Amino acid sequence: MTTPIPVIFIHGLWLHAASWEPWVKLFGEAGHAPLAPGWPGDPDTVEESQANPESIADHGIEDLTSSPV
Repeated sequence: MTTPIPVIFIHGLWLHAASWEPWVKLFGEAGHAPLAPGWPGDPDTVEESQANPESIADHGIEDLTSSPV
């Protein structure tokens, strides 16, 4: 059995992780192990993000790249 190759999709400012859903599906169907993580504070849905934009305020790249001690 072959280990699936991981593919990580990172969204930019003003987008939600859900924007990658078609690509996650496509790569998953092709045998990869796709991931599309949200930013810290990202609500679960686009609608929640639009209703509460301050939930992602004050988060930056350091929040994504820092590892727990």
